Amino acid sequence: MEQSYGSNIKFYWKFELSGPIPSSIGNLTKLKTLYLCQNGLYGPIPPSFGNLKSLVDMRLFSNKLNGPLPLELENITNWEMFHIADNYLSGHLPHNVCLGGFLTEISVQNNRLIGSIPRSLRNCSKLSRDRLENNKLSGKISEAFGVYPNLDYIDLSHNELHGELSSQWGLCGKVTCLKMSNNNLSGSIPFEIGNASYLQVLDLSSNNFTGKVPRSLDSLKLLFELDLSGNELSDGIPSELGKLSLLAKLSLAANHLSGIIPQEIGNNVQLLSLNLSKNMLEASIPSHLGNLRFLQNMDLSHNMLNGEMPWQLERLQSLELMNLSHNKLFGSIPSSLDQCLSLRFVDISNNQLVGPVPNILAFQNASLEELRDNKGLCGHLIGLKPCSSSVITNKRIKISTMLFSLGGVLLLMVIIYLLFTTSWKRKNQVEQREQTKDLFSIWSFDGKMTYENIIAATEGFNSKYCIGKGGHGSVFRVELPSEQVVAVKKFHPLDDGELDSLKGFKNETKTLLLIRHRNIVKLYGFCSHAKHSFLVYEFLEGGSLSERLRNDVKATELDWIKRMDIVKGIANAS
Repeated sequence: MEQSYGSNIKFYWKFELSGPIPSSIGNLTKLKTLYLCQNGLYGPIPPSFGNLKSLVDMRLFSNKLNGPLPLELENITNWEMFHIADNYLSGHLPHNVCLGGFLTEISVQNNRLIGSIPRSLRNCSKLSRDRLENNKLSGKISEAFGVYPNLDYIDLSHNELHGELSSQWGLCGKVTCLKMSNNNLSGSIPFEIGNASYLQVLDLSSNNFTGKVPRSLDSLKLLFELDLSGNELSDGIPSELGKLSLLAKLSLAANHLSGIIPQEIGNNVQLLSLNLSKNMLEASIPSHLGNLRFLQNMDLSHNMLNGEMPWQLERLQSLELMNLSHNKLFGSIPSSLDQCLSLRFVDISNNQLVGPVPNILAFQNASLEELRDNKGLCGHLIGLKPCSSSVITNKRIKISTMLFSLGGVLLLMVIIYLLFTTSWKRKNQVEQREQTKDLFSIWSFDGKMTYENIIAATEGFNSKYCIGKGGHGSVFRVELPSEQVVAVKKFHPLDDGELDSLKGFKNETKTLLLIRHRNIVKLYGFCSHAKHSFLVYEFLEGGSLSERLRNDVKATELDWIKRMDIVKGIANAS
């Protein structure tokens, strides 16, 4: 014991004290704080405690105290801390426990207390922690509690409270834990509970609540645990629960819920425990449950689920317990469950499953009760018939078919890739050839003229440069950048863009290149291009022989002697 200067005397905890609490403590009338917790004290709390009217903080928890709480505790009205949890105390709580309005924490759990909850608690606005669980307290809950703006934690579980929940619980803006399980509460769960935005744990299990699961629960973004099991809730499971991204425990078991399991439950990727058993859920198990990679316990038993077990359950690598019993599941158990090596307990009884059971420890250790009443399970387990070769063969065929299908898909993808790559390469080659042609695809130029020069000089073979036309083409006068003037005979293409006789054109051109005669115009080169085909000649300022003969002025310039020389030249060339 240590006595401080003034009126403050404290008994510090964990002194390993034993025996009864001496009644002489009641003589310390100025005592404000008393810590005797976590010792070996037993017997009743002395009535002399009623003399400690200055006491504000009493901590007697975790001892072996018994007997009824002394009525004399009513004399103490300025409580701030009242902790007597984990003893064997009985009787009634002091009615004046919050008469002064200073009480912030009260912990009386795990005793044998009876009677109603003190009315003074209703207006205890400073209350932040209220633990009354595991007693036999009774009364109407709506009359016992009010609005607590500073409340952080409240647990009223395992008592005998009754009545309906008030919507005012939604006004407890700081509450993180709200537990009221195992009472006789009834009515609907108030929609306003979704306004308690700091709520992390909501446990209303084992009561008599009716109506629907409130959709407003999706506003509880910090919710870690939701337990509404053991009530009389009806209608479907709201898909909005899939928005609770931090949810680790979801239990809606033992209600009257119907409809499907929403696939949105697969969005609760932090789930460790999922219990939807003992309802009237139907349709198939959603494959999205395979997204719950941290899930350890999954109980969907005692419903009306049908269809095959989804192979996506193989992704539940942390799963330890799986109970799918008492449903209408059919087909074979996915062989991929062999990958669920963490699985320790499995119950698939009372379904219509067939075929071999997976070869993992959970199935090997399963009792016959956990596999019974199916349509035709087989395997090397006691009580099961061995799998016939046909079953094994069918299983292998199914696997082979799956592998073949997968291989076919991969082969198709490879073929598509090769076709795409080949097409792309060809396209590039065509583009490269076009680019090469565009540069200069002339078979035999003397190197001084380029395709681009001719196109540029004629402005794309503009008609203003045309000096003559024939049946096969037009002749253009072209002045090159070097100031050399040439004659370009451009051939007419057919409708499809090809020459009338490309082979003949080539042969004639090669012949002209080989001829060397003074009376034949010199051929500089030629071009067979995708867009244009033409011959490039020496340009004669005087024009052709026929042109001179048709022109009277020019014909007089060409006397008979010159004409005879031309005839002789032509004859010599034959």
